[in-house]
Amino acid sequence: LSGGIWYEDSERSEWRDWHRLTDARVGIDFDENAYWRQYDRIFPRETTMWYLQDQIAIDALTINVGIRKFDVDNSRQDLFDASNNIGFTSKSDTLVSGGATFATPVDGLEVFVGYSENVKPTLDLVLEREINDVIEPEAAENLELGLRYVSPRMTFSAVTFDNEFNNRLEFFDSQAAGSGIPNYTIGTSGRYDNVGGIESKGYELAGNLTLTDNWSVYASFTDTDAVYIGTGLGPAADTALGVFPDNEVVNTPESMWVVSLDWNRGHYFAGLSTKYVGDRYVDRGNSWKAEAYTVADLYMNVRGDVVADFLQGFDFGFVVNNVFDESYLGGISGGGAWIGSPRTAAFTATVYF
Repeated sequence: LSGGIWYEDSERSEWRDWHRLTDARVGIDFDENAYWRQYDRIFPRETTMWYLQDQIAIDALTINVGIRKFDVDNSRQDLFDASNNIGFTSKSDTLVSGGATFATPVDGLEVFVGYSENVKPTLDLVLEREINDVIEPEAAENLELGLRYVSPRMTFSAVTFDNEFNNRLEFFDSQAAGSGIPNYTIGTSGRYDNVGGIESKGYELAGNLTLTDNWSVYASFTDTDAVYIGTGLGPAADTALGVFPDNEVVNTPESMWVVSLDWNRGHYFAGLSTKYVGDRYVDRGNSWKAEAYTVADLYMNVRGDVVADFLQGFDFGFVVNNVFDESYLGGISGGGAWIGSPRTAAFTATVYF
């Protein structure tokens, strides 16, 4: 049995002041003395966490169990107006985690199961704005069951998972003025609220096979079903806050796979990796879908002493991303999607000393 405790006492400051430009026709040089300080605040924070854990071995069965708890005190002190001071405590329940592995009679094959309860203590960031009086820390429960096999020439794993994420914390702002131009004088307008969460389940397969002394292949496949949970406040609140129960989660493809072929001989290394990403929704209303794409990357590496003795300690690498110059939508965030990078090549030199 082992355990421990963590305590942290911290404080940060936040303010906004305004400075007059010396001459806007020439550049952005400004007077170092502010002509207006809009607000000035400090945020004290105390964090306490304790845990206990133990491991029990019974023949081929190994069991791990543990508990932990968080207690975080946040406060905001307004240096202009003490009536705006506010504080709240973000406490977790006693969080349980555990798992077990069982070594089967088949050499190298074991079965495992795991369960964990997790929480993200609410940060003092929320006190920069208005908050709901009953705001709760984000929490998650994770369950997985699988098997893995390890041998000198092959590794393989298969995992099924079921996760639930609750108390999703989001900021709802009013930063835009009527004209659509950001209104920087708003300062602290907007608020944080808990708005539902996400349920996800699926499975993942992964394996690596050594074909010869020089060649190996890696492959993985993931199937995920992830949907939003409603706010719990009824359909009107769901619609008003843009939370749509049972809609697919933004930027979460149902299927993904990766296949890599690698070659290694002494001081030389090279490989080709191909990744597939399935269709993904860009918006929570599921009205805009980014199409699936496949990209391939080529990479090569050589040790410097193979080229010349004086280059000993150097590694030279050459990478080509998106070898076939695939056009696709890559990053997705904030209701928008960004065009993926075109074919790019890079040469690197690394020295060890």
